[in-house]
Amino acid sequence: MVTLVRSKAHWILVFLLSCFVAAGALRSSDVLAADSLSDEMIAALMIILGGGVDSDNDGVIDEFDAFPNDPDESEDSDRDGVGDLADAFPDDPYESVDTDGDAIGDNADTDDDGDGIDDLYDPEPLVVTDVAPLLATFSEAFGEAVIESEGNFRFPSTAADWAGFANMNTAIYPFIFEYGGRLTFNASLPSGGSADVRFRFEYLPHPDVDPAYNTEAITVSGSVPTKYSIDIPSQGAKTFSSLILYLNTKDVTVSVTDVLVTAKRPPMAIDTDGDGVADDEDAFPTDPSETTDTDGDGVGNNEDTDDDNDGVPDADDYAPLDPDVTEQPADEVLKVYVDGTVGSEWSRGINAFDQALGWGECATSAGCPSIAWETVSDPERGDVLQITHADNGNKAGLFFGSQAGIDLSAYANGAIEFDIKVVSGDANITMKLDCIHPCTSGENELGPRGVGDWQAVSVPLTRLASGEFLNLEIGETKLDLSKINTGLVIWATQYEDTVFQIDNVRFTGYDPDTGTAPPVVTIPYQLTEMGLGSYSDVINPASYRCAEDYGFWLYNAGVIPFTDLGTCANV
Repeated sequence: MVTLVRSKAHWILVFLLSCFVAAGALRSSDVLAADSLSDEMIAALMIILGGGVDSDNDGVIDEFDAFPNDPDESEDSDRDGVGDLADAFPDDPYESVDTDGDAIGDNADTDDDGDGIDDLYDPEPLVVTDVAPLLATFSEAFGEAVIESEGNFRFPSTAADWAGFANMNTAIYPFIFEYGGRLTFNASLPSGGSADVRFRFEYLPHPDVDPAYNTEAITVSGSVPTKYSIDIPSQGAKTFSSLILYLNTKDVTVSVTDVLVTAKRPPMAIDTDGDGVADDEDAFPTDPSETTDTDGDGVGNNEDTDDDNDGVPDADDYAPLDPDVTEQPADEVLKVYVDGTVGSEWSRGINAFDQALGWGECATSAGCPSIAWETVSDPERGDVLQITHADNGNKAGLFFGSQAGIDLSAYANGAIEFDIKVVSGDANITMKLDCIHPCTSGENELGPRGVGDWQAVSVPLTRLASGEFLNLEIGETKLDLSKINTGLVIWATQYEDTVFQIDNVRFTGYDPDTGTAPPVVTIPYQLTEMGLGSYSDVINPASYRCAEDYGFWLYNAGVIPFTDLGTCANV
């Protein structure tokens, strides 16, 4: 048995048509015909009848659906951009993830993965670290110090003043404390009492010990093992490949185990509202729904209807973030990166994606392990952008980003153009454009470009929008030029150990009249208003008709662009 499941819009339409039958305005066969309509056609007719649209067919119309294109989500109670079903804290706008399931959100949790290592000192704070291989092993005594048994140490009064215990697990070296570090250990005195313990980091084992760093002495007490920690201040670029344990208190047995040394991670920006923008860059650091206030009027750009305060509503403003520009000049070249400067439309500036970050993004060159960029001076061109791929096997690419999609429909018959020169490494280049994931052109492999000298590259937007480069297996959808959010995404196809430069990145071929004029109506007709649309008393012979006439016809279907009613298959 086959069960047909149709959208609510379908049943609403059938009900309305049934009402017309009861009133004698339609034949019952017309209602039966409605049962064969596609969901796209039903949605179009519902608009004409004044009904709501449910783009993702999840039973919630778009007007009330926080995620109108996601059939798995419809509500976002805390308005943090994460649907309630995927949000571990659906009523807390500052939290959405709880990696270790301890009921403390990752933003507030100091140990996100619950592996016992503070996030600040955890090389992978979202992945449980196996600490066993990282623990120090103090199995060598010197200067007549005594190891009574594994993990139990004594400093006899007869031993040399410099007696101690050396770590023999050399796999944990070298230590680098550029931003500081932390040493943690468990300690106790089997016989009770207290004793002072300290550690020393050396460049290499004796005699090549300098530079060296001595920690402060810490007092351990009691017969019950207790966890202690010692913070290590920044040591710059110094490296240490020797670790020594010293007991300052003589003639007592001290148990010291689980000694773990971790370097402090690079300082992370504070993001109080958890919106992904650091407080020092966030105009509204406690409001997760706002980050920018272009005109400084105290109203965030998401809520503000005139971001640049130029008197032209954003919806009608060609450059809503530039108070000096309201209309697009004719024959304009839209700049992305020219003469060392990013075009004003690309509000996010230069960014990159990096496989080493789990395909995450980095807004600064220093934040990307696999790709770096900098402005360099070319003898003939002046400032150009140089991109360097690391030789670490991870795919990474650079892009110019915009906070919101930019309408480039007027460039539909134009091109994305740029100049490129490969300085070293493999010269094969890949590029693409994006229009908010999963909307994209797909990866366009250009082949070798800019080998040894500057080369001009021009890629027609018609080709990028054709869908020929899409990877349908991962859900990529065809490029929509009305909402482009990356001015250019580019990387070396082999992405390893390649250095290249780009300049003069821009969109060309602006044409305000791009598009096809609607068909001319050649016969008299009368329109009757109905709902949010209208219907004609005759069929327009210039309108679209299917080769196989099933009794349906579309009048001026172009007013419903989202349904793509341009083929018989959709009728």
